[in-house]
Amino acid sequence: LLELMHNLLNFDITPHNISKEEQFKLEMLHNTHIYAIKKRKRELRSPNQEEYKRWPFELIQNSVDCIPKDGEVIYNPDKNGIIEFDFKEDRVIYTHYGSPFTNRDLISLLYQYGGMKDENPSKIGRFGTGFLSTLILTYVVHVSGDFYSEEDGKLSGFEVTINRQGNTNAELNNRIKEMDKTKKMNLPTKGETKFIFELPPNLNDNDISLKAYNEGFNSLIENVPHVLIFNPSIKSIIITKGKEKISFNRANPRCQIETI
Repeated sequence: LLELMHNLLNFDITPHNISKEEQFKLEMLHNTHIYAIKKRKRELRSPNQEEYKRWPFELIQNSVDCIPKDGEVIYNPDKNGIIEFDFKEDRVIYTHYGSPFTNRDLISLLYQYGGMKDENPSKIGRFGTGFLSTLILTYVVHVSGDFYSEEDGKLSGFEVTINRQGNTNAELNNRIKEMDKTKKMNLPTKGETKFIFELPPNLNDNDISLKAYNEGFNSLIENVPHVLIFNPSIKSIIITKGKEKISFNRANPRCQIETI
């Protein structure tokens, strides 16, 4: 299955040029992914208070898993350990500067394939089911970053748009196919990983997304100092909203507020 999923990163994989066995495995992967999406959507019909606040910290945890540890290659020395949130009116932009995606990381992100977690316990939930917590904010996410090929050691950029709109199996399966078509591989390196969470239109009319947006922001401001204490690999977390930029730095525990 991993070999098949590796092929999903290439554009030429279609039902017309893979074997019947591979097509069957591909459909199993899609069905497993659809099940996870539908299950999470059902849970979010009546979210509890913690779920409105949880999504930013799942993103931070993913970033912590990506920050190179001692002895590992640092791909962006100037910004390694820096995490940024930008709360705009129509989107939330999340950026970090850790290690690039491997094939398994990218598959885990796109299809919530969780088989890798047990193989490397230090990567707790990296891009797996925990990433589904962001469904409370939006169903559409643009992802860009760098991809490290373990086959030839090459580093290149990539982009993909994840769209989890829809309720039926057919609708969600079509979204997966659309996502596969948006993948752009072998781009120039980017030096960062960026998630752009497109908020639903008419945000004020969408109570769940609006509440997740506001509660997520407020919870970040309140809890980032604790995050820094328990995650020494993070150098700083920068939160921007409107004309205000709030920086939390390990070297200076008090937040710095700047008008931009």
